[in-house]
Amino acid sequence: MEPPVWVVEKMAEIDPYSHLAYCLGDRDLKTGYVQPPYFALVKLYHEKDFEKELLQPPEWDRRGPIYSVFNGELTSRPTWDTNRVPAIIAQLSDDSVASGRVLDLLSNWTIDARDKQYWQYKKMAREFDEACHRGALEAVDAAKSHAQHALKVGEQGSNPIIPNKFVPKEETAFLAGDYDKSLDNPHLKELALAIEPWVLAGWKTPEQRGLKPPDDFYEPSVKHE
Repeated sequence: MEPPVWVVEKMAEIDPYSHLAYCLGDRDLKTGYVQPPYFALVKLYHEKDFEKELLQPPEWDRRGPIYSVFNGELTSRPTWDTNRVPAIIAQLSDDSVASGRVLDLLSNWTIDARDKQYWQYKKMAREFDEACHRGALEAVDAAKSHAQHALKVGEQGSNPIIPNKFVPKEETAFLAGDYDKSLDNPHLKELALAIEPWVLAGWKTPEQRGLKPPDDFYEPSVKHE
């Protein structure tokens, strides 16, 4: 059994790493019962994703075809990066595939996953800015301390100049009121790269959809004893 071409095409628009597969049923080793074939929602993960979680990539072997659309026609030949590994996300009924209801499932699941990743980057970016701000304020205090020391030395006849080594250029920019330009936030750069293809596909950020940050957004990622 094959899925409709239009469903597979639309799935690629929603998430290029999600595919439909038609899986051969597993055999129960005790009873010998063989599960009937079924459609499945398959996600293509990078091998590094499994390495990060210390998980063993699932063996697909000959479970069944994974569908894509190539030149307007349905194909089960791999059209993706061979470094990606298919993993079953959900078992689907024939009707949900034929009617296209699977698209609603994929859309909701993808939006939830993207929102989670979006807030994760935003949280890291906020914490990075706060850490930089604390560091810059500490640099200001250090600069003031050196200035007071230099002033005392100057009152004794020496030149009251703060050595440049005590005030790095980043802190100098902060002192000049140019903090926003003094330090780049790597997490905001990562976020911009991550959401660019989503935005081009019509995705809107949670703020644009009127959503508030999750409850743990303002909790520190690293809790100190």
